[in-house]
Amino acid sequence: MNMGQRIQGLRKEKGISQEELANVLHISRQAISKWESQQSLPDLDNIIALSVYFDVTTDYILKGTEPQPHTKNQIVISKTLYMVSAALLLAGLLFTILDWYEHKSMLSIWIGIAIQLCGGICYGIGNILSHTKAHLLIQWCDTTCALFVPLAYLVHLGFRLLFSSYASLLYDLVFFPLYALLAVGLYYFFKKKHTKKAYIK
Repeated sequence: MNMGQRIQGLRKEKGISQEELANVLHISRQAISKWESQQSLPDLDNIIALSVYFDVTTDYILKGTEPQPHTKNQIVISKTLYMVSAALLLAGLLFTILDWYEHKSMLSIWIGIAIQLCGGICYGIGNILSHTKAHLLIQWCDTTCALFVPLAYLVHLGFRLLFSSYASLLYDLVFFPLYALLAVGLYYFFKKKHTKKAYIK
């Protein structure tokens, strides 16, 4: 089996057309057709993009070499750790918000940060175990959740510099729209990054 046949096989296995694959890689459908018919070969950037998009190694695309079983297990563990990291970061954020509004205690913030730190460790271990990138939504969720407390603290400092005292309602009216804008901006940032590098799953 040559490279073109491997690319065609991966594409058909994923159930997408040449045009859909071309859209992911930002190239023409004719380029995909030429690859599959061995009239031309993809360059290095496109080989890397194909390997990430189809979740295979570059060795498989180039030489047909299948990953070793332990590598496949590492990828599964890595993806599981990515999901656990998102769950922990979200849980830490929800705990911080709910407990803070009920008790107004710094302890709730530190516990929430500790939970999120565990999520960050899971993400780091997952990233070390394999070169498989986390899904767009997981990267977005992790980053958005992790930035909540630092942004809240920065806005609080800003209010303390501007006002000797202020109502919590005024703080909420400034912070939450700002946080929502940050979340939307981060989503489009990661979406653009993933689309460009074919990290779409």
